Amino acid sequence: MKSIWLAFRVILLVGVVGIIGYWAYDTFRDRPVPERIAEVVFDENSRSLTEKLKSYLQDPAPDVRARAAVAVGRLKHDQSAELLFPLLTDSSLDVASAAAFAIGLAGDRSYAPRLLRNAFEMPTVVGAQAVMSAARLADSTHQGFADDLAKFLQHPAPEVRLATAKAFLYANATERSDSLISAMRNEKDSEVLAHGLLTLARLNVGEAESIYREHLSNSDPYVRSSCLRGLGKSKSLEKEQYLAQALNDRDPNVVAQAIAELSRLKSALAKERLVGHLGQETDERLLAATLAGLQRQENKLAAYKARSFVDEKYSPFLIAAAIRYLAMAQGDRTVSMIDSLATSKHPLIATACAEAFTSLKDPKVVPRLALLFAVDNPLVRASAFDGLIQLDSANKRLYIDKGLADEDPMLNVVALGQIETDSLLGYLPKLYNLMKQRDAVDSDVRRTLVSTAASFLKVSPSDTNALGILNMGLVDKEYVIRMETAKAYKDILDRDRSATVAPATRRYSLGDFKELFEAPQPNLLARVETNRGVFEFDLKARVAPATVLNFKELAENGFYDGLTFHRIIPNFVTQGGCPRGDGWGGPHYSVRCEYSAEEYRKGTIGMATSGWDTGGSQWFVTLSPQPHLEARYTVFGQVKSGMDIVEKLVVGDSILTIVIEES
Repeated sequence: MKSIWLAFRVILLVGVVGIIGYWAYDTFRDRPVPERIAEVVFDENSRSLTEKLKSYLQDPAPDVRARAAVAVGRLKHDQSAELLFPLLTDSSLDVASAAAFAIGLAGDRSYAPRLLRNAFEMPTVVGAQAVMSAARLADSTHQGFADDLAKFLQHPAPEVRLATAKAFLYANATERSDSLISAMRNEKDSEVLAHGLLTLARLNVGEAESIYREHLSNSDPYVRSSCLRGLGKSKSLEKEQYLAQALNDRDPNVVAQAIAELSRLKSALAKERLVGHLGQETDERLLAATLAGLQRQENKLAAYKARSFVDEKYSPFLIAAAIRYLAMAQGDRTVSMIDSLATSKHPLIATACAEAFTSLKDPKVVPRLALLFAVDNPLVRASAFDGLIQLDSANKRLYIDKGLADEDPMLNVVALGQIETDSLLGYLPKLYNLMKQRDAVDSDVRRTLVSTAASFLKVSPSDTNALGILNMGLVDKEYVIRMETAKAYKDILDRDRSATVAPATRRYSLGDFKELFEAPQPNLLARVETNRGVFEFDLKARVAPATVLNFKELAENGFYDGLTFHRIIPNFVTQGGCPRGDGWGGPHYSVRCEYSAEEYRKGTIGMATSGWDTGGSQWFVTLSPQPHLEARYTVFGQVKSGMDIVEKLVVGDSILTIVIEES
């Protein structure tokens, strides 16, 4: 018996020594760079500023320091900017540039003037990031910021001038638009000029009219589109002619911009040109955009053509646009037509019918909207809800109660939005009881309950029901809800609850990230097969590792098979990946945002979100450069082939399957 006990003690001792030995080896061994980078990414995904993550800011390897800098910036911690600022003078330009970018993510607005003060003398690649980060942080309290920013338009390096053109947009520096106009008159670099023109246009600077006209024939459709956007805001007497001519442009993005600008004008010429374009256009996306433009103009001259889209059985996407237009153009004469279409099984058509009934602004259609409020599709019910609220205000609470009790979270959220809009504080006990159901309530609903309660606390800071909802939000199982609740406490009640927020749950292990970064080069390719053809995009696994792993996992599990593209805006984005097909769905978990310095060019793949760290399965493809999305949405891919297929997609088109390959 003693010998057995002795043997057991020896085995136990050997086991303990082995564990201690392995711990010592694993702790003190010299980890290779890919493994250290994987540890940075792994730590970042908990959304906690750990001591290990801080230590990696001083790592001997520049690649590790750069990755750690971006991670610390993404955490938006109170210490983030303070930790990053010394790295602006790092011996590695990659590290310094990463730090300059990351400070812009950190959110400490006091660093805006500090970045700009030092940026002119920084190396080009660092200075460019510092200028953009300063602009992202700037606000109305920074007196003279636009004046200091304007000086960078004279920087010798085009990279910094390009960053400055973007920075004017980020900082909304309209008060110094004269400096940007002057700089663009003399700018020789085509890329700087393109971004400068877009910024002037997006800032609605009509005074740049002569520059817009000068570049209307530029070979770059991005430039032509920007000039049209700018001309639309000018007071030029000739702008309608220029916009009308652009309807014949060979690039669909330019045509889309011309349609958008003409739709804002209500002159006889603008109306005539849009009506004429409706009879010539063949691209369904642009036909729908033209119908929306005619509707915006209150232009009733195209009813016959619009009716043909309904009668000749075009795509549901185009029929829906025609229904909305015809309701405006023909008023109650469209009731019988809408009646015949309202029973459609296609949600796009039935939803358009609900919107059309609402646009008639006639209480006599309330019974028809009530019927649509009872159909199976939640998107149709939500549209009917909006109409009933507008046209039958006497029964508003009845509709809100039905919305709250609906089995679909979309209706719950819509009802909560109405409660907040109308400041119906009497609903707070009911909202508190709804929040008490915890996991039985959809995460989007719980998130909306928190934001609704927070808005009520602005008027009634001691309301026990509202405070009770926030207290439950602090311990919610979803990290995003915990985080947003803590922010509400800080912003509204000036109480810091951040220490009580539990770290985010990591979806991927350290081993998953190690495998990704230890590979010689993770050349992953997504092959997207649609009903209109195939397009492919490279996955940026080392830029957005968690996002790519999530997308890869969903694709390989067949999640995307059969889903539709539910949102398409010409000259902006094509978006899909919603399991519901209406933009409200996801995989029932959230993915951490991985903002980077990557640009949104034509064909860039981004992760769709409804706020910080709320990614899931929905993704989009940019149809033209979109600099205002940079550092606001995760970039995780770039179209490699088939962009022409992307530009043919309309709402309702299908993803047949997505295959992940090594390229």
